[in-house]
Amino acid sequence: MEAMYYVQKLFLSLQHVKNLELGPRCFKVLSALLRRGLWIPIPKQDCLRLKLQMDKLSLSLVLRLLGSFPDLETLVIERTYLPYPAGVGRGSYASYLLKCDLLHLKSVDIKNFEESDIAGEPILKLVQLLLDKAMVLEKMVIKVNDLRGLSSTHNSSDYIKITRTLLSYPRSSLKAVVVLR
Repeated sequence: MEAMYYVQKLFLSLQHVKNLELGPRCFKVLSALLRRGLWIPIPKQDCLRLKLQMDKLSLSLVLRLLGSFPDLETLVIERTYLPYPAGVGRGSYASYLLKCDLLHLKSVDIKNFEESDIAGEPILKLVQLLLDKAMVLEKMVIKVNDLRGLSSTHNSSDYIKITRTLLSYPRSSLKAVVVLR
């Protein structure tokens, strides 16, 4: 409970900051507290940068966090690679849907997208929800890494799968452009 108090106090002291970056360790601590019902003051940041290990658990927590940032205009997600903590597997998470519209989110940048299992990819689920909820989204850039050192012909087929998947998602913003790099 003491940790919750200090995190709440930290978020209160960061109200004036326009660009907030949460690294993998900070996100991990915040995630644990959010799962326990932490209340954080409504942040006023325009830009949120998350460096995290993107798995299904992280997806659920990113969505909860986004629901707390009503004025967010820019979201940057950089995927990092940290070992999983003991007892936490890739599939262990409680499903959480984004229950609010993201009325100010204009720009999304996702870095280090790297997955050849398209169907179960948490980043694609996040992209789907963001396209559905971001009412004024203008641009989403997804930077795809070489997929596990596969041959270039194999990479092309993965790009095609990702592109088809992205094109199938409904969008709230008619101006939304999705760029796959």
